[in-house]
Amino acid sequence: MGKRAGLTLIELLVVIAIIGVLIALLLPAVQSARESAARVTCQNQLKQVALATLNYESTQAHFPAGLTPRSDGTPPSEVMELHGFGWGAMLLPHLEQTETYDFLARVSANFSEPRWWNPDDFELDAAEIVIEIFRCPSDDGPRRNPLRNFFGNHGASNYVAVVGPKLPAELTGIQDLADLRDDLTGPVATDDERLELRWPGIMFPNSRTEAREIVDGLSNTLMIGERDSGHRASTWCGTDRYTFLNNQLGCTSADPRFTLNAVVLSDPTDIFADPAPWAAFASQHAGGAFFARADGSVDFLEDSIDGTLYEELGDKADGAIP
Repeated sequence: MGKRAGLTLIELLVVIAIIGVLIALLLPAVQSARESAARVTCQNQLKQVALATLNYESTQAHFPAGLTPRSDGTPPSEVMELHGFGWGAMLLPHLEQTETYDFLARVSANFSEPRWWNPDDFELDAAEIVIEIFRCPSDDGPRRNPLRNFFGNHGASNYVAVVGPKLPAELTGIQDLADLRDDLTGPVATDDERLELRWPGIMFPNSRTEAREIVDGLSNTLMIGERDSGHRASTWCGTDRYTFLNNQLGCTSADPRFTLNAVVLSDPTDIFADPAPWAAFASQHAGGAFFARADGSVDFLEDSIDGTLYEELGDKADGAIP
């Protein structure tokens, strides 16, 4: 009887080793292709959000407010400590989310009392809805952001409105116009004044920016950028306290704590961490992040961008045309 054909142990080990090498060579290519696809998806999503913003401006004659406060006669000092709707909530009808928008309008007295839950049934909480167009597919963070609201259950967003070149920790902390831009000066003494401040960016607290106010040009002004979960990301619906600016807003700052993809030197889950660049734009795309300009175009800005240029792009009317 002849020998039975088959692999020897050594031959089998060689085959396994070859397969292992091939997998090792193939895996980076697969991961690269996956990230490339995710980048394209992110860019397209941000493009849709930007176009929704322009559609809003076309129908309302102004861009959405970065944060919408209570408008039911509540004193300004109390408004600061209560909920506020984010700009993303205002875009819902333009993002095929009319049902959620109508629910929010109904439970909030047409957005005059920022509330996203049904007071008669607390299980009905629109802020918990995950809206995929607001989530960058490259970001491996949770679908519901645990770091941007008291209950940790609001739908996450990786897209944040540009407020300008500076962003104080809280709205209530603003004492001077220099807190908005270095070349401005003048005291800010009351909460009434803080609610009416005109910021350098397009979307800011209680804003109603018109296209004509973007004197540097729509194509020269950043409107929305990315923020990843490593920098606490954001939520699409709003903020639990109106004074919490960096929940919905980000700055194009040359300050090393807030530059593009600023290094987080502490635990992002530690709310008392310092330094904590939670207002920085950032992404999990290598080398930079996507930004939408006020004309609806979307560009990838490298995190090596010159600090002065970065600040100028976030200011709608500083006279600097990049």
